[in-house]
Amino acid sequence: GSLCRSKKTNDVWYWVCRRHEEENAQCDIPPVPEDAITAAFLRLHYNLKHNPEVLSFHTKQMAEVRKRQMLWSPATVELNRDISDILNQSHALALLNRQGLVDPDIFISKSNQLAEQLRNAKQQKERILQQEDRSILDSTEQLLETIEAGPEVLEAFDEELFCELIDKIIVESNVKIRFRLKNGLELPETMERMVR
Repeated sequence: GSLCRSKKTNDVWYWVCRRHEEENAQCDIPPVPEDAITAAFLRLHYNLKHNPEVLSFHTKQMAEVRKRQMLWSPATVELNRDISDILNQSHALALLNRQGLVDPDIFISKSNQLAEQLRNAKQQKERILQQEDRSILDSTEQLLETIEAGPEVLEAFDEELFCELIDKIIVESNVKIRFRLKNGLELPETMERMVR
């Protein structure tokens, strides 16, 4: 949960957890050599370049999860309440009409008004859900284009390519990290660490 900072020791660059640096007991992850992160990135790039379907598959799954989460967002819940209220009003109006308690002109006018409100609420809900999906798809398409335009195999670390693909790196353990891509997808990679 802490941020890391770079530190040079014996001509080697490391990424060090700030809590670990303050006191080893606060964090059990030792400094991570930048070379290990670079090698993990090169493997990640190779895997994405030669298996682009992995990115598409995970992105579809992520879009489904986000869509389900969006169904419970405050804006969507409020729209669902509005839709339910409109349907209840429409049902009550139809019941009153069947019993002859509403003037036919008023019934038609009110029914049309409720139908328009219902259509607007449903469209607004759909726009909210599609906006989230579009954002994920757009960023994924951009990632795929970047990977496609890149070299077949990265021989050395490419900072520009790294910045185009990666949003964040999360160190999970002494041997495992996760790369968060620009579209929000997180992919794990192992780090090959030398035993001291």
